[in-house]
Amino acid sequence: MNSLNPKPPLSNPSTQNHCRHRQSGVTMIEVLIALLLIAIGALAIVALQLSAKRNNLDAEQRAHATQIGYGFLERIRGNNSPAGLVAYENAGATGFGGGLHGSTTPNPDCGGGVACTAAELAVYDAWQFEQALDGTDVQVGTNNVGGLIKPIACLASSSPGGGSTNFTLDIIWRGTGALPDNVAVTCGQGTGNYGTSDEFRRSLTLNAFVAN
Repeated sequence: MNSLNPKPPLSNPSTQNHCRHRQSGVTMIEVLIALLLIAIGALAIVALQLSAKRNNLDAEQRAHATQIGYGFLERIRGNNSPAGLVAYENAGATGFGGGLHGSTTPNPDCGGGVACTAAELAVYDAWQFEQALDGTDVQVGTNNVGGLIKPIACLASSSPGGGSTNFTLDIIWRGTGALPDNVAVTCGQGTGNYGTSDEFRRSLTLNAFVAN
């Protein structure tokens, strides 16, 4: 036996196997943890995308309501005779949305080059405003998709009777997420279209002074 070059002691095979098994187990746990983190990250990304889509839809609905609402108020300003203002006030008493002002073009059709009185033009304007709310200009099958979601609008005059007045136009639609309801706006409250507590009710209020 060479005392200068002693042979290393033989390793215990059972000890080597135990170490290999231990290392394999640790590697599997790391893989599972990595997969869990990836899954959590993927779910977070999906939730963020859904939230962004809901917010974008709400913003689009509000922008559309603002556009058609101001358009209607400008029509009122342009037809500010006493007879015209009274006709707008009468149309507002029934509300707008859901075909309340009929599904067919009023007679006479003031948009077809026909001479109309101030009252007839007001009736036509109210019908057109409702058509824009309901989105009848864009359809998929038999469904209107060019307007607001479950729209309702209310028009009120501070001094009814055809004189100079301030018109308040409230436009209501259904939002995509539950939020505290704006109880100060009563238009569309309690209809059941916006949740049990109107938590999906969105509102936009526009004001316009019209001088006679």
